[in-house]
Amino acid sequence: MPGWMQIALPITIGLVVFGLLMLAFFKYVFSRVDQKLKRMVKARFSRQDMVQASGVNLIGQRSRRHGGVKGKGVLVLTRDRLWFALAVPERELTIPIGAIHAVSLPKSFMGRSIFRQMLCVRFTGPDGEDEIAWAVREPGRWRQAIELIRTSR
Repeated sequence: MPGWMQIALPITIGLVVFGLLMLAFFKYVFSRVDQKLKRMVKARFSRQDMVQASGVNLIGQRSRRHGGVKGKGVLVLTRDRLWFALAVPERELTIPIGAIHAVSLPKSFMGRSIFRQMLCVRFTGPDGEDEIAWAVREPGRWRQAIELIRTSR
């Protein structure tokens, strides 16, 4: 075996093993985050209360400095509110349906882009006008469900 292969083979094997260990670690961490979010939802809502629920990624919130922390969370729509919980750092946001002014589907928010539509909600919060955006599966379906509840009030 040539000399370079005697060095390259153990390094390659080491890198593959390291990659697999990192993959297993991140899978474990994300699994724990998902479990935590499911427990948060289950503690607050019954299945009958939820119109729609989904895991989301927070893109940003206008009232937070620099848009705030991006992160993994959960979004729940009920007949009277839109509720969001961020896993790490743990925080919640409740937006009463009556406080929502507009729902849009931009491809960027506060200079952050995910190169596809995201769900953006403009609302009145405790400190005045605010706006928040999430990466969510089927943003059009979310927009339609929120608008349907808003207009039926």
